[in-house]
Amino acid sequence: MFSNSSSTQMTVAREQHDVPALQALYQERKEAIQKRLEEFRQVMQWKDEEVFAELCFCLLTPQSSAKVCWEAVTALKKQTLLLKGKPPELEPFLRSVRFSDNKAKYIVEARDVFSNDGKLQLKSRISSFYNPFELREWLVENVKGLGYKEASHFLRNIGLEPARSHPRDTYVHNEEALLGN
Repeated sequence: MFSNSSSTQMTVAREQHDVPALQALYQERKEAIQKRLEEFRQVMQWKDEEVFAELCFCLLTPQSSAKVCWEAVTALKKQTLLLKGKPPELEPFLRSVRFSDNKAKYIVEARDVFSNDGKLQLKSRISSFYNPFELREWLVENVKGLGYKEASHFLRNIGLEPARSHPRDTYVHNEEALLGN
């Protein structure tokens, strides 16, 4: 995460269309960015339960703060509710997340989609897809509450995002145009 001063620098550079300043900021953070991307590529080596927690995080984030959502996922994991809880049991841990009642249901439904004989089989289901674009489409069609943007974030977070597979926010698209990407 960028510090407030870094965010301010980026905002000023963006407003002034100062491409060299944006590129310099990127160069400053390039190593940290690359390290984080490498961490994403390691996620599929985690246990199914951890990959499922990442999916739940992506289910929770629309219209909610990432920090609040991760805290909720962490609390649910600690109580083992991600793997066993019913929506009414999950809801108290999701109070800070917008639409907590719906998102509690989405988590339980997603768990059901990826379970076989009561055992989570998320990684094997993901691995059954050869093409990440097809996987994203399948996720959107089969995991209630997961749109294209969230499915793309999930794929990125587990190291499977193909380049430019996700819808980008308008300001990101505009910045890429400025940078010539």
